Amino acid sequence: MNLYKLFTIPWLILILTHFVQAQSPKLWFDFYNRKLSNNHINQVIQDKTGFIWIATNKGLDRYDAYQFKQYKDLIKGKVNCLATQGEKVFVGTDNGLFALDIRFNILEKYDVSNKLNSNTIKCIHIDALNSLWVGTNKGLNTIDLKTKKVRSYLINENPFNKPENNITSIINDKDGALFIGTKSGLFIFNRNSKKFYSLQVASNQGVCCLYRSTKNTLYFATDDKKIYKKLDNQVDFQEIKLNTESYDKITSICSGGNRNIFIGTNNGLLILDSQTQKLQRYSTNAAYKPVSLNNEKITSLYKDRDEAIWIGTEQGGLNKLDYRRKKFESLYIRDNQCSSSPFYIRSIFEDNQNNVWVGTQGAGLFKFNAKMQKVRSFLPADSLDVNDNNKNNIRAIYQESEDSFLIGTYGNGLFRLKNEVFQKIELNITEKVKEIYCISESLENNEIYLGTDVGFITFKENTNQAQIYKPFSNPTDPKLNRVNFIKIDSDKNVWLATKGSGLMKFNPEKRKLINYPRNGKKLSSENTIHIYENQEGNLWIATYDNGLSFYNPETNHCIFFNKENSSIPDNRIYSVVEEDNDNLWMSCDEGLIRFNLKEKTFLQFSREDGLQDNEFNRGAHFRGNSGRLYFGGVKGLNVFKPQNVIDLVNKKKPSIVLLDLFINRKKVEVLPKSILTQSLNNIDTLKVNRRINALKVSFTALNYLFPKKNKFRYYLTIFPKGNKKKKIVERYLTDNNYTINFDLDNGTYLLHIQGSNNDSYWNEKGKKIVIVINYVDFNTTIGKFKSIFKRNPITSSLIGVLVAYIIGLSALLIVATKRGSNIFSRNWLFSLASYPLKVTPGMLSKILFIGYKQRLLQSNELTSLPFYYYGLSVTLENQEIVEQNSEGKKIIEIILNNLKDKKALFVIGGGGSGKSTLVAKITKSLIDESDTVSYFKDCIPILITPNMYNGDLIKTVKLVLEQKFRLNITEEALRGQFESKKFVLLLDGISELNFKSELIFKDLSNVTQNVNYKNVYFIFTSRNIPPTSFEAYTMKLESLDIEKIPQLLHKLDFTSAQKGNVLNQIEKLVAFDNLSPLLLSMIVSQNHRLENSQTESEIFENYFKTLLKIQSEEEWKGWKYALNYIAYLFLIKPNRRSVGLNRKELIDNLNQIVKERPDNSLLFDLKLYYDLEFASINTLIKSLKRAYILTEVNHNIKFAHDVFEEYFAAGFLFYPHNTLASFTTNWVNLYANNTNYERVFYFYKQMKSTER
Repeated sequence: MNLYKLFTIPWLILILTHFVQAQSPKLWFDFYNRKLSNNHINQVIQDKTGFIWIATNKGLDRYDAYQFKQYKDLIKGKVNCLATQGEKVFVGTDNGLFALDIRFNILEKYDVSNKLNSNTIKCIHIDALNSLWVGTNKGLNTIDLKTKKVRSYLINENPFNKPENNITSIINDKDGALFIGTKSGLFIFNRNSKKFYSLQVASNQGVCCLYRSTKNTLYFATDDKKIYKKLDNQVDFQEIKLNTESYDKITSICSGGNRNIFIGTNNGLLILDSQTQKLQRYSTNAAYKPVSLNNEKITSLYKDRDEAIWIGTEQGGLNKLDYRRKKFESLYIRDNQCSSSPFYIRSIFEDNQNNVWVGTQGAGLFKFNAKMQKVRSFLPADSLDVNDNNKNNIRAIYQESEDSFLIGTYGNGLFRLKNEVFQKIELNITEKVKEIYCISESLENNEIYLGTDVGFITFKENTNQAQIYKPFSNPTDPKLNRVNFIKIDSDKNVWLATKGSGLMKFNPEKRKLINYPRNGKKLSSENTIHIYENQEGNLWIATYDNGLSFYNPETNHCIFFNKENSSIPDNRIYSVVEEDNDNLWMSCDEGLIRFNLKEKTFLQFSREDGLQDNEFNRGAHFRGNSGRLYFGGVKGLNVFKPQNVIDLVNKKKPSIVLLDLFINRKKVEVLPKSILTQSLNNIDTLKVNRRINALKVSFTALNYLFPKKNKFRYYLTIFPKGNKKKKIVERYLTDNNYTINFDLDNGTYLLHIQGSNNDSYWNEKGKKIVIVINYVDFNTTIGKFKSIFKRNPITSSLIGVLVAYIIGLSALLIVATKRGSNIFSRNWLFSLASYPLKVTPGMLSKILFIGYKQRLLQSNELTSLPFYYYGLSVTLENQEIVEQNSEGKKIIEIILNNLKDKKALFVIGGGGSGKSTLVAKITKSLIDESDTVSYFKDCIPILITPNMYNGDLIKTVKLVLEQKFRLNITEEALRGQFESKKFVLLLDGISELNFKSELIFKDLSNVTQNVNYKNVYFIFTSRNIPPTSFEAYTMKLESLDIEKIPQLLHKLDFTSAQKGNVLNQIEKLVAFDNLSPLLLSMIVSQNHRLENSQTESEIFENYFKTLLKIQSEEEWKGWKYALNYIAYLFLIKPNRRSVGLNRKELIDNLNQIVKERPDNSLLFDLKLYYDLEFASINTLIKSLKRAYILTEVNHNIKFAHDVFEEYFAAGFLFYPHNTLASFTTNWVNLYANNTNYERVFYFYKQMKSTER
């Protein structure tokens, strides 16, 4: 029976947006009128931090997106105007000008006693030159903020009180010209001549307001309700023609949006489209009272940095307009006779003619014809009883042909709608099918597929002969056989989302269902709802109770995202749809979610963004032909183009600021002798020297676009006493939680607060503050002992000196025991009496020996293979020396004997030639005095690596002593040591320093040529011979002598087969001209994997595979991806070599795309594409350190060898990151001929030549 009816039937009302205008407000206003000093607002501004300041008739207020703060105790009475500069807020009142320093809460006053021409301040302006201009009812003033001097100017000297001198507004243009609005017209002030010139436009009319837009367009309004503007490239002002009948007075102007001009009047808000000149008026509206203007008498307008428009009113307080607040429009289908609640949307379909079909729960099927602007309704059941939801509950819509549709219902089986007439389809099947959840068709097999409550059904259209396939043969619950969705992918595979068996695949040939993933891998849940295939052929699966799953059918790889391991806001996902640029949109019970696959972030939209409701329905989704997305829920339908929504998203990261401190539930005020001598946000370290039971910190994110959606998390790092590891506590705070409560004991803590804006854009830098709690517990014995010190300073001083002597003598005896009793005869100690409370500079030598010996013996540099110097060919001043001793003692003796003559030696060699190892062995030889030449037995060796040297050798040595050995010594004392003691300074890798070479050697020349430093000697290592102005020996480390390799392998106990394997590999190498110890060690360590190594680059690759214990090529690709990116951060991005990065800086860089979830892009990519899973970046770094690929010294992480860094940097150039492809190309073109990166491009060319 044909039961369609026109939309005009009286019991249905359809409200369509995108197609028909919605009955909802176009603009969304918020208002604040309960916590202000007064509801009459005179001006609103924003300071550099981001606080909003409000001038009211009864005082000054500040808003921080969390709370209002009133300053009635400092400024009383009416506030006329405001201006800000730095940390100061200038406040104009009827009783003078005040400057409020918000750091110290100090107020400074300017009035007639300071030579202001009046105490009635009408306007304040700070120009581009940071000059403060003050307009009063009696003229213009300027104040020099440094000298506090005031100078006054009059527009009309006589008589004194003419309207010209009543200043109403001040502004400057982009060139600095000062425009002055008065009660009798507009003037320009000439700074040089100190004279005023009247503009003839709107002469004799009082100027109400002046405004300068971001595009440097000037506007002003006059008392006769007219507005004038001057574009940046124009000379004269032009009048803007307006219909002035709807208002009596203009009070303020500001710009907003792309081209809108906002005009405040005494009768509402006017919005002018500057291009079309279309004018719209907004006033109070009882129908939309919660979101409309609450008062039509507007006194001020202000646009903040987030482009929110702040509207001050005469008696309604403060209003705020966010024109981007409503990102979506909604469609509703209602039954006015039965209920005001709209019907549920259960299914959506867009046909070939771009008609939109909407299936509802209880109201049947609706068709909207976009061209004809008509809506029809269809009821599949014979009854019009809309309360019988099962008969008219449409769950699935599928188009068979141009005029034929299959309609699945919930409770009434399957229908065909042909030529707008419903026909019931009875399937030839033993079980009765009532619930149809999805319909699909296989053109290859000429079959219709149904997802039903009893399983997966296939049938032929001609015969209606059907077959049923059940995920479970004997389920404990019959509902477990439900098939929620059917997806036929691009390869014609048929995938099923089931309630109890997860993801299944139907094999049409074998006519059976197969569970996926295979080999024991699982999705996040067995209860799946929807399947979507992206452009790469991967599947995204929505689950009912555990978030979103990803599955790659080719690799059988799957991962998932839920509330526990990501920031996805809901675990119940109803649908997944892809937009044009590969991002995913999902519906759930918490609104809509956009998943950015590149940034790996989730963006949530809720009812406050304009959605029909937060709750959506399964099956109610569709992607239209034009890219338009459809989602249906419990109250209606949302239809949108994704880019239109994204254009309205707030992408500005908010500033995170600390507000107040509470100790023992009492607020700590900012006072000179308080714990807080300035505001909490302006201090880096908070010191508390008394016992506390509770500490509370309040904070905020300065985002004013719907601040209720701001989110926060914090990290509390606890630094325990002793050698215990620090502990980091991470917490995500609930919505609207702007405070943290702590119960802290004595100790040091680092509080790091991060926050996001209303659209989940996180400020990871956030705000950090160190909290030091140090109080004395007088109930303990130590506390009582400390109390004596505190009460009696004389006793404290005497005991302190005595304790210092005891500690110093103990340290001396310990050193003497370790070094032997003869140390006192060496004159290396200063008198202890001279330095009773410090480690003396004279103690430097032997403490340094002990410290270096301990550290060097633990260093990886001394664990190298014993053949490093066996067969090493050394050229010293053109004299070739071939040393057979594996420890290289002879070489070291020659180096030190020659060092005596010229004071400086350059060790030159390529990467991996053994320069750093040689320097380490020289250092060890100098420490073990019995192994060195007699001349240097009393010397002090100091080893300096590239990341230590800062361009000043004296300061660098001082820094090494402080950081490595905690020895505090002044620069002056260190210079004295250089004059009196014998030093050997070993600078390893000066060619890798991140300074200009001329600056390096100028500094080194000053030290080497200083006649007072006659006993200071230098050993430098470098890849090339640098230009110097001082005399030095040069020693070059050549390639290993290949003829001596067999003897070396014999010493290492290699078998004949192993020897042959190594020698064959050396012979296979193409164009090999640099057999370094490093490369030989790689060949020896991986002699079982040499059959495919044809180049040095491939030897490196196989070597790293050995270190990382690689099991598959895919795993190696993942490790290489991570190491290439680390090399990019170490070498390519900063343009330097072998320096590395601080651990925290490295982790921050690897986490640079983090937004609001705990996992990050690098870890996500490793898991997604290479099946490499790490708990954190720290875990990844530890794995690379255990493999001896990375090393860490003093929290600085670098590659264990500079050649490793160059190899992986070449790998990054060869396999650039997608987002850095253009940067990589530019870098290659820029540095291809730079000798500093010669080795990088050496590997790069080898990789290109062997590309497979």
